[in-house]
Amino acid sequence: FCGQTDIVRSLREHCAGAIAKNIPLPHTNLQGPSGSGKTTLAECVAKERGTECHPFYCSCGTKRWQLAKHLAKVNACDVVFLDEAHSLEDGVQEVAYEAIDHLRVHEVDDEKKRIVENTWKDIKPFAMIVATDQSGKLKNAFLRRLTLSYTLTRYTVDEMRLVVSNRAAELGVLLSPQAVTRFAEASGGLPRRARQLLQSLHTCLLDPRVTITKPMADCHLESLGIDDDNLTSDQRRYLRTLAARTGMVGIVTISIALGLDEITLRREVEAELIHKGLIDIQRGRTLTAAGRAYVAQRRLV
Repeated sequence: FCGQTDIVRSLREHCAGAIAKNIPLPHTNLQGPSGSGKTTLAECVAKERGTECHPFYCSCGTKRWQLAKHLAKVNACDVVFLDEAHSLEDGVQEVAYEAIDHLRVHEVDDEKKRIVENTWKDIKPFAMIVATDQSGKLKNAFLRRLTLSYTLTRYTVDEMRLVVSNRAAELGVLLSPQAVTRFAEASGGLPRRARQLLQSLHTCLLDPRVTITKPMADCHLESLGIDDDNLTSDQRRYLRTLAARTGMVGIVTISIALGLDEITLRREVEAELIHKGLIDIQRGRTLTAAGRAYVAQRRLV
C-alpha cells in the first residue's frame, strides 16, 4: 500500500498487537475522499492481520436483514468492511451496534427476507472497518463505537508516481519517467483516478512494447479532455459557467447549465476545483482570484 504513511504505521502496530494477543483489531473508521484507497487499505489490514475481509457495499436501500446475515458469516478476528456506510438508514446502523456491543445479530428468515425479532444468533469477535466520505451522516452512537478513526488525504505527487509505476507494471504498460510524472499529476492525488487513466491507456495501446513518452501521455490525456493543468472538460465548463455570471451562483443553476446532477458536481467537479483553489463556496459558488486568472489565461469566456 503506497502513501498514507502515518496511518499505515499505526494500523501495522495495531495488527502486530492483535496478532500477538490473538484478538480482533479495534473497530475502525476510515474517512476520506472517494478514490483515496479506503477499500484497498481495509483489504491490506485483513491480510496483515492474517484474516479474511468480508466487504459489504452499503446503500440507502440496504435492509436490516441483509447486514445481519452478512455479519453472521464472519469467523473469529475477521474484518467486516462497510463501504459507503453513511448511506445506511438509522435502523440498519443499529444492527451494527448489537453486533459490536454484544456479539450477536438477529436470526434471519431467508424465505421471507426479514429479521426474526427477539431471536438472536451469537457471532464471533470481529473487526468492523467503516469507509465513508461523509462521516457526518453516521449516527454519533455508531461513530462512538469505532475505536480508531483515520482521515485519508490526497496523495503527494511522489506517492502517486509509485502508485502509477506499480499499476503500469501490473498492466504491462511501459512508461518513461516523464510519463509516470504526467499521469501522477493528472490523477489529482487519488489512486483510483490513476488506475482509471492507466486502464484507458492500456485499452488504447496497440503495441504493448512501445514505451509511452510524455508527449504521448499528453496526447492520451488530451483525448480524455484533461488539459495541461489537469482539469477535465466538465471542470472547465464549470469555471466557464461561473465566469459568465456575476456574484454567487447556486449549485442548482450550475447543475442545470452543465446537465450534471448535484452529487456528481460536488464529488467529481467541485472537489478538485476547491483543492486547486479555483473556486470558493459560501452561500453560493464563485471564482477565486486564481480561478479568474485561469479563466483569463485559458480564454474560457
